[in-house]
Amino acid sequence: MSYHISREGQQLGTFSEEEVLEGLDSGKILPTDELWTEGMDDWQPVSEVIEPDEDEPEEAAATEPLHAEEEASLAREPAPLLGLEAAETQIIEHRYSEPEEEPEPVPVVPMPAPVVVHPPVVATPAQPAAVAQPVVVYRTVGPSLQPGQYGIAGSAIASMVLGILSLVTCFFTGVPAIICGHMARGKIRRTGGVYSGDGLAVTGLIFGYVTSAIGIVVVVLAVAGVHLPLPQMMQGFGKERQVRSEAAELSRALKRCASAHASKFPPNLDALVQEHYLDKARLEQLQRTDLGDSWKGPPGWNYMAAGQVDTDAGDAPLLISHESDGTGHHLVVYQDGTVDKAEIRTK
Repeated sequence: MSYHISREGQQLGTFSEEEVLEGLDSGKILPTDELWTEGMDDWQPVSEVIEPDEDEPEEAAATEPLHAEEEASLAREPAPLLGLEAAETQIIEHRYSEPEEEPEPVPVVPMPAPVVVHPPVVATPAQPAAVAQPVVVYRTVGPSLQPGQYGIAGSAIASMVLGILSLVTCFFTGVPAIICGHMARGKIRRTGGVYSGDGLAVTGLIFGYVTSAIGIVVVVLAVAGVHLPLPQMMQGFGKERQVRSEAAELSRALKRCASAHASKFPPNLDALVQEHYLDKARLEQLQRTDLGDSWKGPPGWNYMAAGQVDTDAGDAPLLISHESDGTGHHLVVYQDGTVDKAEIRTK
């Protein structure tokens, strides 16, 4: 198993367990350095994951030579009295034996006191204790971990996919997108960025939160009995987008006609048919504006630039819709080709 070692945010390299133990003995790797390997949730100190071998000092102490004083004390101890012990053993065996006939008393002859001769004490020179010298091992440090080295986090991809699906399913996949997004960002932070995909996780979180919030609001309003004409609203958005596209097409035809007449717009929209910029059927179709039920008024456009010079001004109206929404805003096509809503006031 390989371990990644870092110190104060700097990567030291990748080491095996034996190399980590040798580094701890030599001082090249400190117990407070941070360690991480595949399967760990976060960086941890080296001392909490790998414990150094502490049996060597005890073995060294056991093999240290005895000092001169200890050897002298052992030499002064009396030798065992073999003769006395043998005599006492004979007396005890004779005392507790059960003879068949009562023996005659045997006179006890006192044993002479043993003479103990101690060997002469010879002083030996004291030997210095052997001191274990640290072994320094020089190794080439492996390459540091690079950002995104282990690829994109799977939970980040899941968060983005679920977030996109939540545009249709609302909070049914929006909530899982939020959970996966936070899991992915947490994993990327814990591993020091060796996993990528933070942007995918953020995208999934945004989709998840927005669609979940909309879904919750719709459910709450539905439970409260509030009617939301969502189909009509979506249909209105589609019609408005179509009218904007048709207005842009009509604006381009007018600007092509003006370019052919010294930047002067035609006197009316029928001139586009006469000069073959649009056919009659297409012009009638472009003038049948239908912005939806929320817009009020007759279809068609008010042509505002008859006989004027094309200035490409963003505030000069070219066409204004007859229809207006509930707030009194009309759809306005400007000479620079932009289409936007604006409030029209008559003097």
